[in-house]
Amino acid sequence: SPNGATSSHIRMTSGLVRNTGTTDLAPAANVFIGNWDQYSATPTAPTVHEWCTSSGATTINFSWSFTDGSPGGLTGVDMQEDYFTKLWPFPLYVPAAGNGGCYSGYETVQNRAHNALVVGGSDDKGTTSFYDDTIYNCSSWRNPTSVHNDRELPYMIAPAVNIDSAGLTATGTSLAAPQVAGTM
Repeated sequence: SPNGATSSHIRMTSGLVRNTGTTDLAPAANVFIGNWDQYSATPTAPTVHEWCTSSGATTINFSWSFTDGSPGGLTGVDMQEDYFTKLWPFPLYVPAAGNGGCYSGYETVQNRAHNALVVGGSDDKGTTSFYDDTIYNCSSWRNPTSVHNDRELPYMIAPAVNIDSAGLTATGTSLAAPQVAGTM
């Protein structure tokens, strides 16, 4: 529902697309919010996609998942993203990897589309040095099932621990993906 009330999750992820701290990533970006936070059913993806692209979106942040991180292959949402990337205006989907990495049996990357830029999370340990940086301990990391076991996800990582946005501080891959989307 693009017209629904926004939650703190939506405010933070949208704020990160345009601005991180004092660095403007995409200051001239138009941000359209597709309000899937607390959504209880799979959305009608063609409607969401058409709404985003008809509004001029060429990069779509997806900081949500409709899977729990259990092993498996592509979901219906993944296949729809793959299909829509082939349609004009050929949007780039930037989904979050998910936060199941710290739960045994649920570590598989939750957004698995082939034609999307899947983003996991990093932890800078609160220091300015990069020598102690690691993968955020709850970032989903296990590769999804594929025909030849040749998928390596996530494709990239971005900061995910103690991220400030919209006057709030939170942790998760939902905050890593919009930072990447904002640079596109």
